Amino acid sequence: MLKGFLRVFHPPRLGYGLYGKIKDSILIITSECGYPSGKCSYKTKYVDTADDDALLVIGPVQHCGANAKPFVPISAFCALRIMGIMMCCGVEAFFKIPGKLYSKILILLEWCSWVFSMQWLRNLYLERILSEITEQYPIKKIGCIHEMHSYARVVWRFASKRKIRTYTIQHASVSSDKRWYFPYPEEIAQGLMLPDVFYAFERRVVDLLAPYFPNTTFLMGCSCRYKEWKSVEPGPVDQDNGYYLFVSGLARFDNEAVVSSLRQLVNKGGLPVRLRLRMHSHADLNRKLKRWVDRGKVSGMITVSNGDPLYSDLAGAKIVIGMSTTVMEEALLMGRPVVQLKHPDYSSYVDLDGISGVKHVAYDKLSNELLQSFRVTVDASEIRTRFGLAHSLVDYRRLFSES
Repeated sequence: MLKGFLRVFHPPRLGYGLYGKIKDSILIITSECGYPSGKCSYKTKYVDTADDDALLVIGPVQHCGANAKPFVPISAFCALRIMGIMMCCGVEAFFKIPGKLYSKILILLEWCSWVFSMQWLRNLYLERILSEITEQYPIKKIGCIHEMHSYARVVWRFASKRKIRTYTIQHASVSSDKRWYFPYPEEIAQGLMLPDVFYAFERRVVDLLAPYFPNTTFLMGCSCRYKEWKSVEPGPVDQDNGYYLFVSGLARFDNEAVVSSLRQLVNKGGLPVRLRLRMHSHADLNRKLKRWVDRGKVSGMITVSNGDPLYSDLAGAKIVIGMSTTVMEEALLMGRPVVQLKHPDYSSYVDLDGISGVKHVAYDKLSNELLQSFRVTVDASEIRTRFGLAHSLVDYRRLFSES
């Protein structure tokens, strides 16, 4: 809350960048998922684009590339007024929604955290710049590289009011535990809008989502994010010099479960195999575990991947251990056995049930004996199907062509 009040008077420098030639379509990219390319170009690995394809990049102004422009910040009075309105809404909902008191308090605290940290500010700016762009250009199609993240929900609602058709492509693995993909009937009744066209990797995902997206057209396609895996074949494992590779995702609970499991394995000692950790580039790790990782690197107990190519990290692994990251699926593509950690307090974001070459283990029960005995042959074809590698790539032009 204190950080949030500081942001009221010293708001973060958010901005946007427009790239390409704006005609009738535009793709929205968050700066965390893109990078400047050349003097006046911007790229994302999720959708291949040409230099003249229209892009809107939004995020911290220093990360929006050569064409970046800062948003005009809202006044402190306006920010406090918005926060006051949202807090009144949260308190009203607290008394109206049914449920256990403890659960309702947790939801209200989560709401307060979101309001006071001003995480809504970027979405407010996004709607403002979309309004300016659509007034200036004849936009008929808007796409997002995320399907149901908060900023995408703003785009779907904004586009619906202006009769603009909306497009998206499956960002990563979809499972029933990723609850944000499945809107409640009450959300739909209160005006939540969904994308008009949704490209998915495989039929299983379509069957899972279709009941919750009644007015969405689902099409099949392969994400450009995984295009390099189309030509990758499983390679041999170096049993003598290989290592156990621990991989983490973005969420804090994932990082804490994975690093805690690694730490317990180190503390047991007697390991005949090297241990390596590969964390998400934006991993959220608490201070205690971060200090342990730093000490582990210095002492040589573990090695940490620091921007190394994913392919090389997986190629040197004997076994890959993780919880909720799609890197586990990519490991299976290369023929590497996977141990998926389970935690009693959390659901996994990646569903690997029923796939050969996968073992499920409680995060605090991992042992060297278990890993040494895990010798299986991986059927990479199952994961190739999940990634939709047999489908053609969905680049910028195909995304908006509905083919």
